[in-house]
Amino acid sequence: MFDNVKKWWKGTDAIRSQDQNTGQMKIIKPAKRPLIVNIIGNISIVLKNIYIFFIKEWKALIPILFTILNFIYAHSIDQSNKKNNEEYKRCEVQTESNKSVIIKCLK
Repeated sequence: MFDNVKKWWKGTDAIRSQDQNTGQMKIIKPAKRPLIVNIIGNISIVLKNIYIFFIKEWKALIPILFTILNFIYAHSIDQSNKKNNEEYKRCEVQTESNKSVIIKCLK
């Protein structure tokens, strides 16, 4: 089946035949495939090559993937810590008593 698809994809050669009555050579050319078929074929070839690359190199790609995920995780933790540790711009004493002091701060 794969060979049939491969032959169809590459196209067939023109059929040459000789007319019995006149002796003239007839060339019958097959119809050209539309451009979309060629584009889909090129995309499928690229996807196949990417798939073969991942099959061969999966052992090297796993540590790279974990490293990238580690950087993403560390960045998200860093961003969440920055949000919680914003500096206070202005603090005012709201009430004072002998036992307690209430301070109101604005971020």
